[in-house]
Amino acid sequence: MSAAAGFVWDPRLASHVYRSDHPLKPWRLQGVHDTLERLGTFALPNARVLEPRLATRAELERIHDPAYVEAIEHASEDPELDYTAWGLSAWGDTPPFAGMHEASLLTTGATLVAMEDVVAGRARVAFNGSGGLHHAMRRNASGFCIYNDPAIVCGLLADRGMKVAYVDIDAHHGDGVQAAFYDTAQVLTISLHEFGMIPRLGRPFFPGTGSADERGTGKGAGYSVAFALPNARVLEPRLATRAELERIHDPAYVEAIEHASEDPELDYTAWGLSAWGDTPPFAGMHEASLLTTGATLVAMEDVVAGRARVAFNGSGGLHHAMRRNASGFCIYNDPAIVCGLLADRGMKVAYVDIDAHHGDGVQAAFYDTAQVLTISLHEFGMIPRLGRPFFPGTGSADERGTGKGAGYSVNVALPAYTDDLAYMRAFDAVVPPLLDRFRPDILVTQQGIDAHFTDPLTDLQLSTHAREHVVSWFASTPYPWVAMGGGGYDLDAVRRTWSMEYLIMLGAPVPESLHDEDPPVLGGRARTAVDAATDQATREALTSAFR
Repeated sequence: MSAAAGFVWDPRLASHVYRSDHPLKPWRLQGVHDTLERLGTFALPNARVLEPRLATRAELERIHDPAYVEAIEHASEDPELDYTAWGLSAWGDTPPFAGMHEASLLTTGATLVAMEDVVAGRARVAFNGSGGLHHAMRRNASGFCIYNDPAIVCGLLADRGMKVAYVDIDAHHGDGVQAAFYDTAQVLTISLHEFGMIPRLGRPFFPGTGSADERGTGKGAGYSVAFALPNARVLEPRLATRAELERIHDPAYVEAIEHASEDPELDYTAWGLSAWGDTPPFAGMHEASLLTTGATLVAMEDVVAGRARVAFNGSGGLHHAMRRNASGFCIYNDPAIVCGLLADRGMKVAYVDIDAHHGDGVQAAFYDTAQVLTISLHEFGMIPRLGRPFFPGTGSADERGTGKGAGYSVNVALPAYTDDLAYMRAFDAVVPPLLDRFRPDILVTQQGIDAHFTDPLTDLQLSTHAREHVVSWFASTPYPWVAMGGGGYDLDAVRRTWSMEYLIMLGAPVPESLHDEDPPVLGGRARTAVDAATDQATREALTSAFR
């Protein structure tokens, strides 16, 4: 195949006018052509300028109804008549105009020329900037689009027996292309687009389709993939302030971390740091921890301000750090800091921790208050292979809070080898009813992945399927949601699971490639033992909880 790249060009592609005030300006393509020409691009040895042609009636009718094509021909000759039945309106998004049929034939033909050049092997890629009119349907125009050239091309390629992957990165859902191939597996359509309400206008973003559950029918089920991205925002972290750290941590501890950051060779064991322990001092640790904590604070601020329904900081979730000491890889306890600052605003906070390890630092910070409900589902008891307690050794059901906080620290102490079935049953029995009873103003979650069955440091046997179940439930709640990472020491499991969880937060479909291929399922005596222990842990957690 040639390494050439084609560019379809003819001044006629940029000459028609929808309406003087219409936002689509076909002559924008003239500016692209002129810029490339000025740069000498077309003189490059692999650049090919292709001349468009008119699409034929048969090519149009690969997608469009013959009666619709006839209506466009008539509108092209006499645009003053009423064509609203065909999606055309003088003051709508797709107005009829003189010559529209001929202009649209040329635009569609330009895409067909690009296709022909690539299929013939004369070019590796060919580009028609005037095309991509993906909203036009079989019997109506829509969204500035008259003939659906991407759908026509995909259909003609499929007719040649080719499997076609169509990827649409326009801000608007490629609804016309999806509709054309909704029941076939021969054309995979993937659209990444804005979806949901327009905040400034209070109405849905056009065309209003493209939710994740539009996945195809019949043989096409799963071959229409819509990444509806209503709140996909990349947030820039900041450094946490001293005052924010001191919402949870002792000022003397913060000073000790600053000193350890500058001179990590000294002895800081009094502060939970040890060169050969789980939390060693290292140069720059204070600054790194400020950024990690600040990242969670930025997530919190974005959610509280209403700019996002949920925000996720994978670097956070450092739930073991205590008021005066580091612990379990954790220096500053960002989940506790966030929960504390939210509580200071008068908000009721529900904190749910699904790390394999008990969220001891967060529990300790709010053990005597009813304003922050902490729920932790974690491994508990002796480590079978080592004969010692699982870290941190806390998190039994009888740790339920004191004073006003009695019943607001809830622990589901799970046995080693708890698998998906047992875990999901425990989660469903505890978390939804308690949050419904508590009625929080905001949800904060710690989503460590060390409960995964491949994790080298834990004995829980969860797969991505249990995580999808749990995080999907978080996403289904009405609460504003601040999410953090946490533990996770099998890097492949971390990569796949957090990617999956962010997709769930966006309401996007989860590719099967992110799931575990062969998750463990207990049977026989192991099944019976784990189920019995998990059910007991569930009962004890519910018994200890607030009423």
